[in-house]
Amino acid sequence: MKFSILRLVQLIEKYILHKVSEKPGLVNLDSEVLEKFIIDSLQNLHILRCSDSDKFVLTLHNLESLLCNDPNIAAIMIDSISAFYWIDRMNGGDSIPSQEANMKNATEVLSKLVNSYNLVLFATKNAVFKKKSQDSYGDEERLDLGAEKNRLNEDLDLQHAEFMCKAWQKLVSHRLILVKEEQFENQKQTFVIGGDCAQGNKRFYVSQFGIDMV
Repeated sequence: MKFSILRLVQLIEKYILHKVSEKPGLVNLDSEVLEKFIIDSLQNLHILRCSDSDKFVLTLHNLESLLCNDPNIAAIMIDSISAFYWIDRMNGGDSIPSQEANMKNATEVLSKLVNSYNLVLFATKNAVFKKKSQDSYGDEERLDLGAEKNRLNEDLDLQHAEFMCKAWQKLVSHRLILVKEEQFENQKQTFVIGGDCAQGNKRFYVSQFGIDMV
């Protein structure tokens, strides 16, 4: 899935118009002012694309020059940090250090950037869930809808199985786990989010104005 600038612009525009409509008469916002605000906001966004783990590590090394030239940068977002992980595992042969060399290098660079420039790091990755025992759900290969509902109602952090290298695991301070719920007819697509900093599972859906909690 590729990042959509058009979708981001639509969300910003609808969110602003929605907030302005809540206070009629207090804010005068015409189309030119709104367009300028969105354009100015997008100037703060830098999108960098990497096709393999070597280029990913190289890009991270080159980020320091960007951070030095733009002190307003406050966050790094990576989607997905595990994009090349399994490819590296396959190409690394039987040597675990070789398999995880690029990920370890990337983690060291990210740690340095976060600490040196006081940044917030957001990263996504595919979740791997622990298999449940037969005592919990019966046949693991045939998970029915009732078991799926129970799984979503449990603490998602307890089901999560970490697979990234130890260097990355040490860098992570907070984790949120996202699961898509089954979508029924005429209902909005909802998601469940949980994890060690979510204080219990929460449900939400994405509307034209952004995220709405259920």
